[in-house]
Amino acid sequence: MEKLKGFTRAEGAHVSDFDKIRRAAFTLAEVLITLGIVGVVAAMTMPALINNYRAKVLEISFKKADSIITQAMQTTMYEYGFTRYYDFGIFCSGEYCKDTKPEVYLPLNNLWKKQFSGLEETGWQQIKSKNYPFAKFWGEKANFNYVFMVAGAKNNTSLKAYFMKDGMLISEIIFEANNASELGDKSHRYTIFPFIFVDTNGPAKGPNRLGYDMFYWVKMTCYFTYCDPLSDNVRGCYLWARKDQNPYDNSVSYWKSLYKSKSYWEKLKSIGGGNGEPKELY
Repeated sequence: MEKLKGFTRAEGAHVSDFDKIRRAAFTLAEVLITLGIVGVVAAMTMPALINNYRAKVLEISFKKADSIITQAMQTTMYEYGFTRYYDFGIFCSGEYCKDTKPEVYLPLNNLWKKQFSGLEETGWQQIKSKNYPFAKFWGEKANFNYVFMVAGAKNNTSLKAYFMKDGMLISEIIFEANNASELGDKSHRYTIFPFIFVDTNGPAKGPNRLGYDMFYWVKMTCYFTYCDPLSDNVRGCYLWARKDQNPYDNSVSYWKSLYKSKSYWEKLKSIGGGNGEPKELY
């Protein structure tokens, strides 16, 4: 019988290395446990990452809309002969401007429309008929719509709306009579001030939430510029979004606060002490 040969030292080393590799490999149970941990971590972090991305997209749309509207308003005012927002007070007629007729604003709104190219004019009732979803600041379904936000308070459904080429929705210039002041001026006076309703990315994209993609563009401080989401008063959040300051804690980013829980905002209010009053914007 032929005598079997043993391993040489070199061959024995190869076997030893293979044995080490085999012992270092993961078992199926270890792989499954690792995948489970990775899945849990992803489930915990992905919603935050997605919400941060969504908030950033909204911020970019807001800045674009703000730049376009601000420039258009400044040009409209210049062409009309106005140098500051107090100048809109010339439209005031009668006690508390009660005798001011809507037609006095027509020349100004005609100038406003000329500042844009490729506008698609529509009516607020037409937009309402599309049944776009409409939500409050916290995301719950709202019991009002675009018509109410722009025309309902004044019962003036003849106000015009315009779609920009990129889908952004803006109103014509809307006018309000009340106590107001120029930014930087702490003294209020009764006057007429302009504002614009804007859906920065259009109703078709969403989320169609006040303080997220829907704002009242306004450059004067007044009752209209309160931003107090915890009290469902968000009509004035435009100026806070523009400064990127949370209305309860000015050291915190407005945009990075979006999509956060109500308890998060409550904590900011208790720490920062702010209440969304426009006086903090002077």
